[in-house]
Amino acid sequence: MNANSTRNVTVEGDGSQVVGHVGLHALGGSADRMGVGDALSQALGWQGPGVPVHDLILDAPAVVRAGEAVARIRSQVWTRSASTTGTGPVVLDLDASLVEIHSENKEGAAAHFKGGFGFHPVFCFADATGKALAATLRPGNATANDAADLLGVLDAGMVQLPADVMAGHCVADDLGKVRRRVVVRSDSAGCSAGFVDGCRSRNIGFQVVARRKATVSAAVTAANIDDDRWVRALDQDGIPAAPKPGGDKVAMVVMSPIWST
Repeated sequence: MNANSTRNVTVEGDGSQVVGHVGLHALGGSADRMGVGDALSQALGWQGPGVPVHDLILDAPAVVRAGEAVARIRSQVWTRSASTTGTGPVVLDLDASLVEIHSENKEGAAAHFKGGFGFHPVFCFADATGKALAATLRPGNATANDAADLLGVLDAGMVQLPADVMAGHCVADDLGKVRRRVVVRSDSAGCSAGFVDGCRSRNIGFQVVARRKATVSAAVTAANIDDDRWVRALDQDGIPAAPKPGGDKVAMVVMSPIWST
């Protein structure tokens, strides 16, 4: 592939003609300035001008090299952004999404719970930037609450983060190695013992949606008398929300190996 994804052009806004996808030039130019093309060319093997990526042999080692190259670029970018530096926790979001297809011949495609047909990939996003860090392609009938799949995409996303963020967040790492707190958020798909135990073993905090049942209600009741487990919720402007009548607490911090036992 080429080291540069764009050509030197001048974009003018006062003409009468319409050029499709001209906005992609800004995206490609940004990638070139960050060195994405050079990094991927070195990782995958440069084959001469005009050779697209899909004409290369992307075996498993090449995919790993490409991921490592993108991770190096992302680490450089994160050092330049106020939203990704500092000492605050790094928040990751995990979610699955249904992808419809129209051919039963696609490898791995299957019927899903909403009556359609296709894939059910799971993603890991960085909240600070909104960027997708990792994704795992799964058949349509894969469950959303598969702990192994969620932890797998979480690990793949962690590898894409800078070294100082990733430190101490591998399985069975000592808590003393943690240099930056990491919190993962999930909907009710993440509310399983397998997933939250996996987060604890990685020294990663978790915030998950729990369906109301006796055991959950009992845990909330017990936490209600422990002020150390609660923080004031923020409104859309980032201002602490007003307490509810009667002094009820506004938001609960789900138990984390970093903040509590």
